[in-house]
Amino acid sequence: MQKKLLFLPMIIFLSIGIALGGEPDTDSKNKFIPNIQPILTVEKTTGSIIIDGDLSDAGWIGASQATNFTQTEPIDMVKPQANTVAYITYDDDNLYIALIALDDDPSSIRSSLRDRDRIFSDDLVGFILDTYGDASWAYEIFANAYGIQGDLRWTQRGEDSSFDIVFESEGKITADGYQVEFAIPFASLRFPDKKVQDWKITFWRIRPRESREEYSWAAISKNDPNFLGQFGSLEGIENLKSGKSIEILPSINSSQAGFRDVDDPNSSFQNEDVKGDASIGFRYGISSNASIEGTINPDFSQVESDVAQIDVNNTFALFFPERRPFFQEGSDLFKSWYNVVYTRTLNDPSFATKFTSRTNKVSYSYIGAIDEQSPLIIPGEEGSHIITDLGKSYSNILRVRRSFNDDSYFGLFAVDRRIEGGGSGSNLSFDSNIRFKKIYNVEMQGVFSNTSEVDDTTLTEGLNQTYFDNGKHTVGLDGESFSGNAVYASVERHSRGWFFDFDYWHQSPTYRADNGFQTRNSRRRVSYFNAYNFYPKNSFFVQIQPALNVIRIWNWDGIIKDNSISPRLFLRMKGQTTAYIQYNYGPETFKGIKFTDQQNMYSELFTKFSDVIGGGGWLFKARTLARFEDPVITADELSFGVNGTIKPFDRLVIEPRFSHFSLKDTDGNELSSGYVFRTRTDYQFTREFFFRLVVQYNDFSQRLDIEPLLTYKINPFSQFFIGSTHGSVDNLDNGNFVQADRQYFMKFQYLFRI
Repeated sequence: MQKKLLFLPMIIFLSIGIALGGEPDTDSKNKFIPNIQPILTVEKTTGSIIIDGDLSDAGWIGASQATNFTQTEPIDMVKPQANTVAYITYDDDNLYIALIALDDDPSSIRSSLRDRDRIFSDDLVGFILDTYGDASWAYEIFANAYGIQGDLRWTQRGEDSSFDIVFESEGKITADGYQVEFAIPFASLRFPDKKVQDWKITFWRIRPRESREEYSWAAISKNDPNFLGQFGSLEGIENLKSGKSIEILPSINSSQAGFRDVDDPNSSFQNEDVKGDASIGFRYGISSNASIEGTINPDFSQVESDVAQIDVNNTFALFFPERRPFFQEGSDLFKSWYNVVYTRTLNDPSFATKFTSRTNKVSYSYIGAIDEQSPLIIPGEEGSHIITDLGKSYSNILRVRRSFNDDSYFGLFAVDRRIEGGGSGSNLSFDSNIRFKKIYNVEMQGVFSNTSEVDDTTLTEGLNQTYFDNGKHTVGLDGESFSGNAVYASVERHSRGWFFDFDYWHQSPTYRADNGFQTRNSRRRVSYFNAYNFYPKNSFFVQIQPALNVIRIWNWDGIIKDNSISPRLFLRMKGQTTAYIQYNYGPETFKGIKFTDQQNMYSELFTKFSDVIGGGGWLFKARTLARFEDPVITADELSFGVNGTIKPFDRLVIEPRFSHFSLKDTDGNELSSGYVFRTRTDYQFTREFFFRLVVQYNDFSQRLDIEPLLTYKINPFSQFFIGSTHGSVDNLDNGNFVQADRQYFMKFQYLFRI
């Protein structure tokens, strides 16, 4: 790749955009009048409702009706291709919602019999509910045509797919489409503790066909970035129970592990004793908007391993998502631009408690935990170091946030971790988001850190004589104390057409976040991202987005570390197909050496044109650095991957994925090469009972892992599972895999709600 090609991709896709681009068809908009912030009066039902997918129950008589849905994707503010009707009512215990999704061709409805939360490629109906009406977060409750559930939490930082609540749903396919009933216990919802509720809502439908069409009862315009602020209002819901309740979640688990010395061909497999353990969690609903939770000796083990990530030429720690249910309540409050709270740093707590409260527009959340094995990330300018166990620690995390003017807010974090025997890490953070003139946002965060290191250099052998901050401190854990800071500021414009984002970040050399996820410091970064969306009329292309990103990074001493300019192009096409291409050029300084030939190209293509098969792939080709060579040299990287979803029938889904990485010097000599292959196979016997098999081979470690699991799931918190893990390696030079370790395990837990 030559420097003269730098602007060629930008010229090409700008030309395509100008030739094919345009705004939505205004003639079509003029013929259709959408619901702009509609109001719906809800009556309390006088009859009973059974959740079975049949709307003939007496309780639906007189239910409020929502019609005249508006398409939001792929083009917003236009009339949908299919009609949808929603009904809503309530009684003393539940909110009831039903949706009828009409379709001219019911045979085209995409629906799967799967585990909950794995249905988001199907036809779906549901609703998005903001019970506080302040546009800061909302429940997303969905179900497919079989009534299989999917729930998320919407926040200003995006959707949280790990979120779960208990509710009922059932659906069925009819001659005219399909229909779904929901019953949401008020005990599962958080809402203001007052007589008359002021809730915001929109009913939603997803219809994946030639394009992924999305319909909303309340019209959602892409020219207004305040998504929740465009919802409709519910009137008439009043005199709800306060939400006081006690939830008890006991669990028992048992396991047996075994291992073999794979370096000794004559070694035998050794099985450890069978282990059993019990834990208990509880939650007390102080009111409808405040609760306290606790857990003693929790089993926070995962029944499925994290997807392996290739980090061969990466000097920084990798991020893995949080999946443990205890941390779901109020987890939206702990999200910020600087990740000062990363709950996976609470690795093995013997006890944890949490308090969450939302009053008016003020939200509070507190987490306290005693962790038996505390990890630590030591951030640096050009890499990070991970300490897996500092020993026992005590963590206290406080979050307060005040919302105003819909989706604007001010927030405060106070985070502290104390290591038994000495050492601590604390953070105090202020963050805010201010929206003005409807489409502009100013985002800010400032963080102060104070660190007192553990005094144990055996934990950091090899790092004890490595210095930072102009030689003032060592990277090793030798009991030093220091303070640091981090700042983020951004000005953004969001609209249907033009989007821009101007950002500034900095982290001082002594900045740390021991209870967070911070891998870099001694860094200043300025970036400007600019994009424009075109929506062609009557074209194969649904959306064309050319963009340009410019970045400059320098360290705390003012040395420029990285300059880059990146033209990009995103395409959304018919057949639920997307494509993306990016070219990046910019010199980089690493370990004191300036490299001037750094450039790369990334591209991807994904499709879900069929209900039976979907997937895609990506390719990354770069002139980069071999960062672990001594001395560091210029190298050529080639990475690519493919993944897919294969659904032969509605009970069976196979999800293969393959990633490859290779690094060569400029003469073509291989420095590193390998791949990771993983496949997940799900078979659903019934709605509650399913089998899952994960098979993963990591060529870098020459390790094969096989993980079968049987699960019976009544709801997200009441379930029984039994499974095993089997790890094998190929290191005996005989071409055969030898089992290195295995584990058998079972767990039963059941949610009692009093």
